[in-house]
Amino acid sequence: MWTTSYVRKSGQCWKLVIAAVLLFSGGILVAIMASGRGNNLEPGTFTTVLLAGLFLCLGGGLAWPAYSIRCRSCGLKLFWHALSARPHHDSIEWFLLVDSCPGCGATR
Repeated sequence: MWTTSYVRKSGQCWKLVIAAVLLFSGGILVAIMASGRGNNLEPGTFTTVLLAGLFLCLGGGLAWPAYSIRCRSCGLKLFWHALSARPHHDSIEWFLLVDSCPGCGATR
C-alpha cells in the first residue's frame, strides 16, 4: 500500500522525513524544558530553548509539510487537505496511503 502512495511516487518522502526529525527534535527540547532539567538555566536561555523547541515542532514538523507537500499537477496541498477536509480519525492514514491527487486525479 505504501508503495503506491502518491507522496512516495511523486518523490516527496524526504519532506516527511525532515518533518518527522524536526517534530521529534522539537519535542525533545520541549520535554527537557518541561521536565525541570532546564531549571538551572538563565531565564532568557530557558525561554529561548523552549521557544526553539516549539518552533521546531509546530513550524518545522507541522506547518512546513502542510505547505510544502503538494500535488505536482494542480498544486493541492495534500497534507493540509488531509488534516482539514478529511475525518479526523483517518486523515493521516489517508494521506500516507492515497494513490492519486483528490483534486485532479494525478498519480505521479
